[in-house]
Amino acid sequence: MRLQKYDKNKYRDSLSANFKVIKSNSSLPYTNKLILHFKNFSKGRFKIPVKAKWLITGFLVLATFIVGAAFYLNILWKPYLSQHIKDAVSASTDSLYSISFEKLNVNVITGNATLAKLIFKPDTVVYNKLLRNGKAPKHLFNIEIDLLKLSHIHPFKVYFERKLDIKSLIIQKPRIRMIFQNSRKRNSLETEKHTAYQRLSKYLKAIKIDNISLREVNFQYIDNSRKTDELRNIKNLDIEISGLRIDSASQYDKVKLYYAEDITVKLTDYLYRTRNGMYDIEIKEFIASTKNHDAKIKGLNIIPRFSESQFSRKLKKRAERYSLRLNEVFLQDINFTAFNSERRFVAGKLTISNSNLDVFLNKETPRMPKDFTLSFPSKALSSLKLETSIDSVFFKDLRISYSEYSAQSQQKGQIFFDHIEGSITNLTNDTALKAKNNFSKIALTGLLMGRGRVNVQINFNLVDPKYAYMLNADVGNINAPLLNRIIRPLALIEIRNGSIKQMKVALSGNVTGASGSLYLKYNDLKVTLLSKEEDDLRLKKMSIASMAANVLILKDANPSVGQDLRIAKIKFIRTDTTSFVNMNWKAILGGIKESVGLDARTQQQVRAKLQKLKVEKADRAERREIRLKRRDNRREKNR
Repeated sequence: MRLQKYDKNKYRDSLSANFKVIKSNSSLPYTNKLILHFKNFSKGRFKIPVKAKWLITGFLVLATFIVGAAFYLNILWKPYLSQHIKDAVSASTDSLYSISFEKLNVNVITGNATLAKLIFKPDTVVYNKLLRNGKAPKHLFNIEIDLLKLSHIHPFKVYFERKLDIKSLIIQKPRIRMIFQNSRKRNSLETEKHTAYQRLSKYLKAIKIDNISLREVNFQYIDNSRKTDELRNIKNLDIEISGLRIDSASQYDKVKLYYAEDITVKLTDYLYRTRNGMYDIEIKEFIASTKNHDAKIKGLNIIPRFSESQFSRKLKKRAERYSLRLNEVFLQDINFTAFNSERRFVAGKLTISNSNLDVFLNKETPRMPKDFTLSFPSKALSSLKLETSIDSVFFKDLRISYSEYSAQSQQKGQIFFDHIEGSITNLTNDTALKAKNNFSKIALTGLLMGRGRVNVQINFNLVDPKYAYMLNADVGNINAPLLNRIIRPLALIEIRNGSIKQMKVALSGNVTGASGSLYLKYNDLKVTLLSKEEDDLRLKKMSIASMAANVLILKDANPSVGQDLRIAKIKFIRTDTTSFVNMNWKAILGGIKESVGLDARTQQQVRAKLQKLKVEKADRAERREIRLKRRDNRREKNR
């Protein structure tokens, strides 16, 4: 088709005609007018003006120029940014660390960038030099990242203003290896001559990153401060870092950890098996925030991998089996800076809610040489490698159960306390804090066997070389037969009747033993003595001995009619294989026995009497058998 020659007058007439048509149809909706206008344009009645053509052409040229410039700048920016990143990392760490990556993609227009196969690693030569000079940091990092995404970098700010401003940084599945080396006593931040900003200012005036997301982190922690390196490996860890600022104003800020407003760590469904393979440690959810200075745990469980009997056979020596379930743990006022730089765990308040602790001891397993003093709380606290200080610990709705398998009765006895509320104050192994306050105090209240109210106060002397403590406890009204669950299998005594009005215990002890006093107010006490035959799984009632015990030995009330309240004196000498809990239980049980008339001397007399009755019974059986044989012989002769 042949193109018509452009006529200026004809174009003006056409434009005027179109305008008249649109004006005459002013009653039509705007959309219809527009459609009519474009119909005229498609029929050749409307031509593009020269100025419009020049405008469109200029726009296309400008767009082409911008795209070409962006492409050119991307090519130019890559080596510049790559070198800038490497120099900044080296400068900010005093050449201790270097960074490398295989691929860098940058979009100058959108401000987005990606780095592939990134490796952040220390220079061992530089580190060893700092180590010799006592200037090495306590933590060393080795990081590998497959893909790192940055958005809204504002590259022109970097180039012209020397300010690195990033909206977000996303890191997928990084592998972080963190090594602790106790290289010096003081905080590394205090011994540095230059701040991170001062070392970085040659390349950048400021670094600002609004949000950093590390997702599905594989975190490995190695503690080189011990004789044998301790390794901890955590997978599927999520870390969110917000408000990272390094500039002249923030360079001396020691409140923020790593110059960030907040670092939030989240861990879900974590499972760890102990070195000896006896326990699994399980965490359902863990969240910690440096901004809030707190940490929350939901579902912290220490789970034995074997049943009570299997556990004892696996260890082949006498040791407690623990089962712990902490449903809610909330730690507040944590000093993350002290933990990071000085490896000191400092916190204000720990709250443990809705939790359960079961302790089991098999007395059938052989005793083995072992430092059972570690079961003393003050000794266990002082033995912690990590310097620890918690102002106060609060318990809400806690349940504690203690079970013991007796080799004599071949049965298990159990005592439990539930609905426990209370607190621990001054939980610390810090030498300076112990010099100011050398006592850690426990105050608990709960229900014994779900019925009797129990109040316990224990004061631990944190500086005593023998780990001294003082224990005071009182028990309210309880029906005595409820205690058969612990007394029957362990003491071979069954309480048939009786009511305990009150019991008070006052003990002072250390690793050598415990002494003190106990009084037990009760009435209408009736018991049955039990025995265990070798081939019989059941405990048998000793009727005659029980009758003698109730009538001649046991005191059915305290105080007895017309007499003062009897107070039992406790003196228990601890053996090397007796734990803290077991020692106090035995000391209290001894006081209870003495209160009811079954003191050590009386028990010895009872055992002697029982042995005599057993011999007499055997003699009677033997004489009876002889008589029966004689009678049978006489009958045979008479036949």
